[in-house]
Amino acid sequence: MTNNIETLFNELTEIDDRYHYNGALAMLTPTATLYQRTSGWANFEQQAPFTTHTRAGLGSLTKQFTATAILQLVEAGNIELDRPLSDYLHDYKFSNQITIRQLLNMDSGIPDYTDLVSAQLETTAKSSILSEAETEVMIRKALGRDIPFEQILNTINAQPLDFKPGSQFAYSNTNYAILSTIIERITNMSYASYIQKHILNPLSMSDTKIGTETSSADSYTYQDNVPVNLGKGNHQLGDGCMVTNLIDFKKWATAVMAGKLLTPANWQMCFDLQHGKYGIGWMKINSWYWHSGEILGYWSDFFMSPNRDLAMVWLYNVSPAGDETDVWLEATDDWRERFLQTFEKTIFDERR
Repeated sequence: MTNNIETLFNELTEIDDRYHYNGALAMLTPTATLYQRTSGWANFEQQAPFTTHTRAGLGSLTKQFTATAILQLVEAGNIELDRPLSDYLHDYKFSNQITIRQLLNMDSGIPDYTDLVSAQLETTAKSSILSEAETEVMIRKALGRDIPFEQILNTINAQPLDFKPGSQFAYSNTNYAILSTIIERITNMSYASYIQKHILNPLSMSDTKIGTETSSADSYTYQDNVPVNLGKGNHQLGDGCMVTNLIDFKKWATAVMAGKLLTPANWQMCFDLQHGKYGIGWMKINSWYWHSGEILGYWSDFFMSPNRDLAMVWLYNVSPAGDETDVWLEATDDWRERFLQTFEKTIFDERR
């Protein structure tokens, strides 16, 4: 590793220390880990260290696994992307207007059930005269619980579509909650069983689980600079239920870089951003393809540069707090761009 890259990794360590990063992260290529670090606590009360073996919630990064499962079923001839949702799930009153592809691409127009639940809880909080901090904890815990799919269906069936399907992008967790249910109905397997058999086992991801209750780290949010324990919840749906550790997270990143589990054409489709916003389990931030996740106080990030065979993964179990979060995110975004430039120059110089 060149001195310039080593200097940048030292700078990243300083940035994370300055803003109290709590978790595990790594920068890797398909064949090597360039940088890896753990810091902070899996459990603050017991002062149990956060290690490479610590499992924490992936939140919305679960969607990449759900999308992979759907595309596997497409390749097997069990699903057609442009068939209406009503062919696979007719319990939703607008199912004949929406395709499977639109669910995957986040342009279905289906309202986000997490927004609807949050709004209802905020109304309850106002009538109960809860403080803003108490309301935040209540909402985070509620969204981290197992919400039955039937309850989600009842919620969205009482709402109109937000827009004409296919006309624009809007991030909605409901899309992937529905997709995980479609996986179960088509395969006659539980979502957990399908993911285990067809994704986790082939990749030897032996410490990745379904259900946030299987985390080994508790989750937290900062309030007045004090970490408040939000617990582990028990979320089960394919919009945000999975947990993993850094060891397995790197296996997932390596598999994506290597194009495993799906055909090259389907992997390419995942990175084809519709409306310039969302592909299939992927967005983009600056020069990097990316997806993040959040549930309870668990956060995760997966950045990838496919053309450079480079990936960066983060797990953290303390929800960032206040203005300091924005400063930290800006600093790490800037760092990644500078790293990419340095990495490209290093590769170019080595090939001369």
